[in-house]
Amino acid sequence: MNRALWLVALALLLLSAWPLRGALLSGEIPGSGPDVVSTLWGMWWSTEAGISALLGGQSPLANFPDGVRGAILAPSTALTYGLLDGLGAGRASALTNLVQ
Repeated sequence: MNRALWLVALALLLLSAWPLRGALLSGEIPGSGPDVVSTLWGMWWSTEAGISALLGGQSPLANFPDGVRGAILAPSTALTYGLLDGLGAGRASALTNLVQ
């Protein structure tokens, strides 16, 4: 790849990360509304439930005390969030969004 193409790719990356700057710098959760809450909960659930969540296994973490059988709709997103979870919910969510 030539230098100009690399610069264009870097510029596009920076532009796509611009809306996530607050989350990346301060750790605040990006986005607003109930969809953000349910998405964060789903990513947390998938990291807590482990591989069974990816395979449609039973989990007691939802619908307590009976549990629920379910599967993750976006396993690559859940896996990325799980790998970044140590950075905090806001930063992990922002970086997951950027990667996806």
